[in-house]
Amino acid sequence: MGALAAILSGLALVDPRLKALAWVGLTLAALTLFRDRRLAFLPLLALCFITLNRTGFSVGADSLNYVAYTSSILADRDLDLANQMERLKFPPLGRTATGLVPNAMSVGPGLIWLPAVALTHLWLRSTGGPTDPFLLSAPYYAAAAATTLGLLLASAFLLVRVLGARFGRVESLASMLAILFASPLLYYALVQPLMSHGLTFAFAAACLALTMRAEQERKLSLWALSGAALGLAMLCRAQAAPLVLVILAGLWRSRSGWRELLLAGTSALAAFIPQLVTWRVLYGSFVIIPQGTGFIDWTGAHAVDVIFSADRGLFNWHPILFLGLIGLVFSMRGLGAYAAAALAVFAFTTFLNGSVRDWNASAAFGARRFDLVLPLLAFGLAGLLSRARPVLARRPLVLPIALLVLAMVWNVSLIDLLKGKPATALPVDDLAALQIGQARRAADRTLGRLGPGARDLIYRVFVGLSTYQNYRPGGDFDLATLEPRFVRSGWSEVQAWDDGALFRYLLHPRGCIVIPLDEPFDLRGFVLARAPARIQEQRIALMLNGHPLSEAPLPAAWTEVPFDAPARFWRPGENEFCVIAADKRPGDEGDDLAYAAAVIKVQLP
Repeated sequence: MGALAAILSGLALVDPRLKALAWVGLTLAALTLFRDRRLAFLPLLALCFITLNRTGFSVGADSLNYVAYTSSILADRDLDLANQMERLKFPPLGRTATGLVPNAMSVGPGLIWLPAVALTHLWLRSTGGPTDPFLLSAPYYAAAAATTLGLLLASAFLLVRVLGARFGRVESLASMLAILFASPLLYYALVQPLMSHGLTFAFAAACLALTMRAEQERKLSLWALSGAALGLAMLCRAQAAPLVLVILAGLWRSRSGWRELLLAGTSALAAFIPQLVTWRVLYGSFVIIPQGTGFIDWTGAHAVDVIFSADRGLFNWHPILFLGLIGLVFSMRGLGAYAAAALAVFAFTTFLNGSVRDWNASAAFGARRFDLVLPLLAFGLAGLLSRARPVLARRPLVLPIALLVLAMVWNVSLIDLLKGKPATALPVDDLAALQIGQARRAADRTLGRLGPGARDLIYRVFVGLSTYQNYRPGGDFDLATLEPRFVRSGWSEVQAWDDGALFRYLLHPRGCIVIPLDEPFDLRGFVLARAPARIQEQRIALMLNGHPLSEAPLPAAWTEVPFDAPARFWRPGENEFCVIAADKRPGDEGDDLAYAAAVIKVQLP
């Protein structure tokens, strides 16, 4: 019954004529789970297919690059992707040294989807369904997505079973549910399943699970399978290579010899060979960085950002995963070899992700490039839960007391935010923003005292916006559109001049904005401003972080006031840029906020 539920739900997913079968599959899946929850895999797979069918999925980002391999191999029986790129309306990509169209994405997903896509094409042809000679349409994409879901779910079941033998069934199940639903994985399973991340996780999880089983059962076949899983993970993303440390940890714990090591290594290499061949055919070399030599600088300059930055940092977006890292540390006692290997893989992955040109992974959801370490964090989280159980058994009030303390801290936070202010309604969304700001100010007052580096880290954790990186790519700090977080005191509300220009008045004597910068370097720019007509001889000065940049007269016409800002004046993170006016417009008696200048923008290169 469970198998029938999965088959019918799969058909409803890949064949638009059979969408109604999803309801039959849902009924059968529910009946199967009701009768025996031990047979959960197939009905849960059916539910995944139904979810994907109902919600739809995206083929954006790099998805079509992966699909192009499947199409070329099945439809053209070669690796010349010119037809596919033209059909997919990619912009002209030029040619490689071998005269072929480049594809920087790995070949693994395209190969793994081959059987399901071929079967879908055979089904559609034999039943008179909507076929595509290039295999580049919705039914084929759905077949590929179903393959990703099936392998991901199967590997999760396998890892839960293996971890359950070490840490307990409930602990392993809870840790896997946290990884599946509280990490980037859920997005790349259901929203963008045609990326490589779901498959990379699946084979990384299989590698860990099979290695732990091989250590216990000492079967050569299991060592071969663990090596093959490693090779397949690398086939999907070559960055998974450090998982070899997990296999070495298992070999060391089992006191295995050269035979097991050679078998695992040979299996890994055999699984990875298709990628080496693909690189050779497309680029003329067996080993290459397809994105270009400048893609990785090997400095790890953004290693902290990829885990703690507000710009898709792993632990900022998915804080539960931090407990998995803590669990790996605690697991050093008892399962030290696995924990040490996992920590080393995590450290190298962090360093590598922080060394690539687009360290924030471009249009990614969360820290998608940590896909290969998610099974290791599941291991750590299961270990932490296992260690917490006896503590909670001996001291059952620890958890409720912790919740009470959090409630007290929350109330003190409310008092601090509202003291001295009139009683009023406080919407929950506004309260959340206020409390985050409160936490940042507390960090600035404490950790910020350690110096500019600490303040920069605090900024990255809480804000993470940086000019030229992920914010204001043209360096145009338009006062009318600048976010309130970057507008400091000294400015009026947005105004409109007679010529339609939007601006803010500078309120005498100064107004400042914040310019976030990732790394200091020499910059040259200008301020576009004009003096009010009632100020005859206005002069303004420009300052950056307290350093004078320039001073110039400001006439009553829109004028570009230039400045040079050398690298030594900038600091990583927030920089205060101020415009200072010598005079103010005569105002009413007692008016100390008279307008001194109209400013449209601060323009950087």
